[in-house]
Amino acid sequence: MTSPKGEPTTDQGKAVVPRNTVTHGLTAKRWINPVEHHNYQTYLAALNQDYQPQTVMEQTLIEALADTKTRLDRS
Repeated sequence: MTSPKGEPTTDQGKAVVPRNTVTHGLTAKRWINPVEHHNYQTYLAALNQDYQPQTVMEQTLIEALADTKTRLDRS
């Protein structure tokens, strides 16, 4: 059941809401499962080996690229 604003009103519905971004969004704050985390680590290691970042900004960009690639690979 939802309120007039579309918000869940039951305890069960309220418990599900925080997980919506994990299930549906590219902006999820955590990995969906251990396999996805492993994929991120694999991409990160490969990118570090290929580009050998020398500065904090280069490392930040490498991490962002590995993160984005992992999220885009979600099925």
